Amino acid sequence: MSNVLDASAKNKVKRFLDLNSSTGYPDIRRPLTEDEFWVDEPYKSYYGYGWMRRYREKLMEHVSRFSGLEIALARCTAIFGPYDNFDLKTCHVVPALIKRHLSGEDPFVIWGTPDVVRDFLYVKDVVNGALLILEKGESMRPYNLGYGGGITIGEIVDTILKVTGDKPKVEYDVTKPTTIPFRAVSIDRIKNELGFEPNYTFEQGIKETIDWYIKNEQ
Repeated sequence: MSNVLDASAKNKVKRFLDLNSSTGYPDIRRPLTEDEFWVDEPYKSYYGYGWMRRYREKLMEHVSRFSGLEIALARCTAIFGPYDNFDLKTCHVVPALIKRHLSGEDPFVIWGTPDVVRDFLYVKDVVNGALLILEKGESMRPYNLGYGGGITIGEIVDTILKVTGDKPKVEYDVTKPTTIPFRAVSIDRIKNELGFEPNYTFEQGIKETIDWYIKNEQ
């Protein structure tokens, strides 16, 4: 990151976009605003990763003060879509659930409880929002880039089954570990200042992702 920023400043790049992460936010169980990024420590499961995400912004703040580089800041929530990582050893929850279900698991066993909440944004909306921040956002002013509302793990499972039309037995293994129980962000700033609105519902995004997976990964 530091080398890319340095090269961008030296080569007179006008604007630079950073896709940061909502993992830098503290553990507050409601949609978080951009101004709450620093009010407390990151959640314990994200502690090291979250602080590195915070350090990125401090590094960019330093570069922006001593160069003409304008830096656009997007704090992304959970991203999913085609070309995602579907390796069960390293992937995130949506591609993992899609792959496991399409492999024919029955019973379909889900780790944790169905009420864990995440804020998912389909990758095409991420791209549109990121370009909007890059083109119109104020330099070094962070913008949350999410759907603007949480969806539970249970709703993710229900949506995958609705899209595929399958009806396996679903079981939740509450003895298995999960991370933060609730994570969602407010998107009021990017909506009100830049006019951002997600174009895809969660179900539409899941359908396109499953269609892509069946065509390219199975």
